[in-house]
Amino acid sequence: MILCHHDADGCTAAKLASMLHSKDEIQVTFQDWQRFGLDSSDVAIIAEGKPDLVYVLDLGSSRGTIEAIQSLSAVTRVVFIHHHVPEVEVAKLATPTLTCIHDSQNCAAGLVYEYSKVMGVEPSNEKFFRY
Repeated sequence: MILCHHDADGCTAAKLASMLHSKDEIQVTFQDWQRFGLDSSDVAIIAEGKPDLVYVLDLGSSRGTIEAIQSLSAVTRVVFIHHHVPEVEVAKLATPTLTCIHDSQNCAAGLVYEYSKVMGVEPSNEKFFRY
């Protein structure tokens, strides 16, 4: 499952993250500008679906979002990638089920691209533009 912002950065980050997996279908949920971040109601809905992995991309790092991500990581593996200035020290949040990647000098799509290389997957144009 991928949760992302609906702007160009979030959509591109979601596409890149989807390329890290061989599954043909991966659920992507976009958030609009009026509702930015996650809360406990999102965690409850996501947990019901019992996903193996959840990417949270380009959704900010407010205290509420961080708390929701920490709650979510108690029930599934979470990869949290963002470039927004955090309200808390994000690197200290990492656990065996929560991967946190933050760099305000890059965009979310750029961070997912770098993460994919670390994971041993080199995104290609052929995969990116598959219809």
